[in-house]
Amino acid sequence: MRAIQEFPNVRVIVFNENEPNVEHKWTGDIELQYDGEIYLFKSLEGLEVPPEAAWFLFAFDTRPTDPAEPNSPPWNKRRLTGGGDKRDPSWYENRLVAMGWANDPVKREWFKKFRFKVALGKKTYTREEVAKMK
Repeated sequence: MRAIQEFPNVRVIVFNENEPNVEHKWTGDIELQYDGEIYLFKSLEGLEVPPEAAWFLFAFDTRPTDPAEPNSPPWNKRRLTGGGDKRDPSWYENRLVAMGWANDPVKREWFKKFRFKVALGKKTYTREEVAKMK
């Protein structure tokens, strides 16, 4: 049995690069819930969330790449593969299924348009502020 990895004491800025889509009658905003808290990811804006929320909602992992190795660098990207078992879908796919987006190519593309930055600081960021961080 593998040990459960703890998340580091950081915050994650989730930047929603989705633009409003008139054809699909979508503002580009998406509201998601984690641990009883509702997060509104507005179109073309960044929102700071705990690393656990970034993992649960978007499969963005800030935990160490190798938990058995001391001072292992953080993963700091989306885990697109791997589940608990080789037959299991990845957590990334699990999130798409949970949102009802797994079989819709347009919505899968929407899900790809979230960017992540590990940081400390304030709660919301403009597009320009996020661009300066890259």
